Amino acid sequence: MQQILTGKKRLPGFNEEWGITKLGYLIEEIKKIKLKNPRNHELLTVKLHGKSIEKTGKKPNITKGGRPYYIRKQGELFIGRQNLHNGGIGIASEAVDGCIASSAISSFRKKIQISTSCIF
Repeated sequence: MQQILTGKKRLPGFNEEWGITKLGYLIEEIKKIKLKNPRNHELLTVKLHGKSIEKTGKKPNITKGGRPYYIRKQGELFIGRQNLHNGGIGIASEAVDGCIASSAISSFRKKIQISTSCIF
């Protein structure tokens, strides 16, 4: 893996030089609208080590002055900001479409067509 990432080895079909692209060219943060009544929605969670994004089976515990909640959609890239260093990242599947998450989970969408050979 390290040899592939450093360019010492190449996968079959990949011969071009590595290029540098700013992440902001590929994705953009989604502007969200705070839910007025999040109690009607199921929470999602971003599992550690890139394992998945899943429904929790729970509704949010609403507290005065607590974090806002937002509806999340299929295809969004989620980053659990508190656990990014532990692989708290993933792309939402159809199974979690319409679930909610707090502002502790950032969500992004692609800005350009990304090749299926790209790896996040």
